[in-house]
Amino acid sequence: MGEIDVFNMSDKYDDYLSDESKIQGIAQSISFPRCEDDIKEVLKICQVKNMSITIQGNLTGISGGAVPQGGHILNLSEMNKVIGMTYDEKKNSFYIKAEPGVLLKDLNHDIITKNFDGNGWSKESQEVLQQFKKASQKMFPPDPTETLASIGGMVACNASGACSYYYGSTRNYIEAIKVITTNGELYLRRGIQKLEDVYELINCEKQELPVITKNMQGIKNVAGYYCKEDMDLIDLFIGAEGSLGIITEIELRLIDKPKNKSAVLFFFNKVENALEFVKWLRKEKKYEEIEAVINNPVAIEYFNKDAFDIVNDYRNLKPELKKLPIINEDIEAGIYIEFHENNEEKLDDILEQLVEVTCVFEAEEGSEWFAFDDVEYNKLKTFRHAIPECVNILIDKKRNNDKKLKKIGTDMAVANIYLTEIMKMYESDLENSGLESLMFGHIGDNHIHVNIIPNNMEEYNKGVALVSKWAEKVIAYGGTIAAEHGVGRMKKELFKKMFSEEDMMNMKKIKQIFDSKNILNKGINF
Repeated sequence: MGEIDVFNMSDKYDDYLSDESKIQGIAQSISFPRCEDDIKEVLKICQVKNMSITIQGNLTGISGGAVPQGGHILNLSEMNKVIGMTYDEKKNSFYIKAEPGVLLKDLNHDIITKNFDGNGWSKESQEVLQQFKKASQKMFPPDPTETLASIGGMVACNASGACSYYYGSTRNYIEAIKVITTNGELYLRRGIQKLEDVYELINCEKQELPVITKNMQGIKNVAGYYCKEDMDLIDLFIGAEGSLGIITEIELRLIDKPKNKSAVLFFFNKVENALEFVKWLRKEKKYEEIEAVINNPVAIEYFNKDAFDIVNDYRNLKPELKKLPIINEDIEAGIYIEFHENNEEKLDDILEQLVEVTCVFEAEEGSEWFAFDDVEYNKLKTFRHAIPECVNILIDKKRNNDKKLKKIGTDMAVANIYLTEIMKMYESDLENSGLESLMFGHIGDNHIHVNIIPNNMEEYNKGVALVSKWAEKVIAYGGTIAAEHGVGRMKKELFKKMFSEEDMMNMKKIKQIFDSKNILNKGINF
């Protein structure tokens, strides 16, 4: 394959046959391109051979989107450089140009330290870098739990995180992308190319543009191709899970970093009180006895008793967890809230008001965990991130007895009005099932992750059936089966429940425009 090294699969490359979903795949060959020409060469040969291509980032996904089912693996981890920087004077915004293999943790480190390696950058980019170093602190807002995620992977599944409640998902911060498709190359910039311009930009047979009728506006969703009226063409590729093209360059928009942040975790003895507190925070309900008005929380997170219990059980694994108090056994739920402000006094006022307000919702008085500085904030962040880590440790132990066992995790979201019904459904069904489980997640968006931890394949199948039942209810409520982690290979059956045959056919037609031979991430979504 030209100048790029292509390797036949062997034991040396076994780690590239799976991602964090623990699905095991197969492949015939693998390559690690370092530039766009390498990708074009691989794509050309695979088209001739009609060989499927699975595009990989850093293999941190949990939906199986990077797991090959035959064919060739195109791993983008070697395309890991920040290659430039621009500045828009009108918008007073800095933009970073990055290759898809750049890791989020490395990008964030370079933004904070302002220590980018400008070697090889254009003269214009180097001048902007000097301007950036003199500017106030900036940030790239998307904050998925997995900081080892690649930027390309984040764009592919439109990643979000706890703070997306306020800042939104990755989509909001993508200004431009370069894409190589099997039918041509594209350079797409926000606000320039519209969806209807596609036939002027790509080499394919012109036809009436397919329309996806399912409207998910107002609900956090990454299932299916993004579609709305008068949309930018760039948005079609964000969240498409690599099924339309290979993203080779990404231009990211940075924003001003707030000077101060604080967080608090409140504990409740009743789940229903925690839910009412969330509704008040979202201004859905008013209480005569509450005068306080709390604006702009950036994150509203939920934890149930089982989530607290698993952290208590595994607190010896992390020194940071040992520093936190043991959570009272009477606690049934917790609500974590985070705020970002430039004015430190305003933050103090917000937290004081919240403490006064929570007595209305019968939060456990005096047990709150506060974070006013980076040390305390990082403790709380460690606690939040420890929950899925502990689940993975537990499921790995159980896999020692049966390698087929996997964690079962939900990624569903609904509209605000259905929060109570969905939570009651989860709690009731889990209690009746007897399955080991826990719940945590982005309750501000009605997006709760239910994790089921089976002991054997009988329990695994029971859990899968339960999730399928939940999906039908969520879909009936107009919700989604994939709010942030993508559909990948794990949720294909749920995906079929969510979309009509007409919408499925139209999504296949959209894929045909860019990938007429259907070789890119074949089998992802549909």
